[in-house]
Amino acid sequence: MAQPLTCNVCSTSGKLKKCSRCSTVAYCSRTCQKLAWPTHKQTCTSPIYIYNITATAPPARPPPPESRLLTPTRTLLPTRIPFPNITPTTPTSTLTYVGLVGDPRTPTTHELFRCFLTLPTASILLFNPDNFGDLAARGAISSSIVGAAADAIGAKKERPCVGTCGQMGKKYRHLLEVYWGGEEAATHDVVDVAIIWCERKECEEAVMRLQGEYGWRNWKELGKAIQVLVDEGREMVENGRI
Repeated sequence: MAQPLTCNVCSTSGKLKKCSRCSTVAYCSRTCQKLAWPTHKQTCTSPIYIYNITATAPPARPPPPESRLLTPTRTLLPTRIPFPNITPTTPTSTLTYVGLVGDPRTPTTHELFRCFLTLPTASILLFNPDNFGDLAARGAISSSIVGAAADAIGAKKERPCVGTCGQMGKKYRHLLEVYWGGEEAATHDVVDVAIIWCERKECEEAVMRLQGEYGWRNWKELGKAIQVLVDEGREMVENGRI
């Protein structure tokens, strides 16, 4: 028989609210939630919310067993990139923006990146799992997040298109995942798989297929490397090092 749910701090039962990030613990009040956060954040992990702002990718398939991330390149940008129209009095939150840019089919030439975005707290609140607000507004913020970081990611240098055309491209197709850290979290996370393409219609299917097959969640070694960037980024924000 399942044990009744109790507050993670004071063990009271009754009207409780689960942690909005992991949903594995519950609290009777915001006071208890704040008391528990310094310890709970070490094990708190959020579910994944996928916002594909370009196209719907096909279902992900397991990677081939020989796939390995051998020599990742880290483009570390430990500076804040502010959203426009932020005033000195605007409450803000930090997004640790990390991921892969290029062609995920070439394990030895992956380029991993990390930068930090500062945006109004009201915007990041749209990604709260308990917020059932305007999906169009949420999508617009996702697009703005990509736009704010686009110039920092790889500096728009040319790379081979993922299709079969043999051309070089500077355009990215993004598969964006936003991780809600909770209202008390120091930072929130964004993981992006930014794949290069030439904008030719013939290559569009290849882009969507790769987004599904080579998403970092399904590629063990790549996932580990990106998680390192996420963890380092969180630590930098929490310790005030950016």
